[in-house]
Amino acid sequence: MRILIVNAGKSKSRFNELNSIIVAAFNSVEVGFCLKSIKNNELMEDIKTTGIYDLILHHCGDSNAEYIIFENKYRELCPTKEAQCPLIVFFSGGGIRDVQTYYEHQPDICVVSYSDLIFNLREFLKTPDTNGKFQLNLLQTKSPVKMSLLSGLSILCVGYLLVHAGPDGCVEVEDPSSKIAKALQHIEWAKALKSKAILRNLDPRLANSRDAMRTKVMDPSNWVIGQLAKCVVDQSFVDAVQQEWGDRQSISFCPATVNLVTKIKNNQSVEPASMVAEAYLEITEKILSS
Repeated sequence: MRILIVNAGKSKSRFNELNSIIVAAFNSVEVGFCLKSIKNNELMEDIKTTGIYDLILHHCGDSNAEYIIFENKYRELCPTKEAQCPLIVFFSGGGIRDVQTYYEHQPDICVVSYSDLIFNLREFLKTPDTNGKFQLNLLQTKSPVKMSLLSGLSILCVGYLLVHAGPDGCVEVEDPSSKIAKALQHIEWAKALKSKAILRNLDPRLANSRDAMRTKVMDPSNWVIGQLAKCVVDQSFVDAVQQEWGDRQSISFCPATVNLVTKIKNNQSVEPASMVAEAYLEITEKILSS
């Protein structure tokens, strides 16, 4: 069994994580690694000499669109070795929707988020079909930590932000970055307040005690409830969020979200509101792109 991992990050932390899962799944396996697939002539020469890999895990994303060129070049090499092209799994800690759309009609290519890849890789490697082939659908099961964590955080962010809006649904506090206003617009709170059903069930404190509620929502204990509490107890809350965006080198994808969960984990006051607003926008973008 020969498996190639490409572009897994300069720190090799993602390679080490993937490699440990692969090695544990097979009695005998050769795992190759390279940082750049297209600029690495030695890789192409190695493929020509030693043969096609059984599986390729290739990082993809806006910052390294070379995966498209690699896939085309690799297919050109396959006929010369009289072998079928192996399965290619493209993964990313960021958005993958565009990549999924690009390859949606390619049966031998699978595009998944990095967290889903890590969650499902062992079962994928250990459960071939009756013909001994990998089953790509096994990689596409959503990580339960991912979905519960992101969904829970987004709901709590909404509750936090609503108390920073006035009776008209627009931002009522200082908002120099306009992040709060943008988040409230995304929530469509002003539009929701025009609904008689919502007005009838609205917390009466929103009418005259918003300052007190703004102080209360900054208390980190109000954030650690239900599934989120379980995440805090069972594992590093910050690490769980960081995993959604890939390794720690990819932290620029979600700075506000990491700041938010760090404050919750360390029992610090959850502020400023602009940070929560930015985290909400990051989380919703991530959910929509998954």
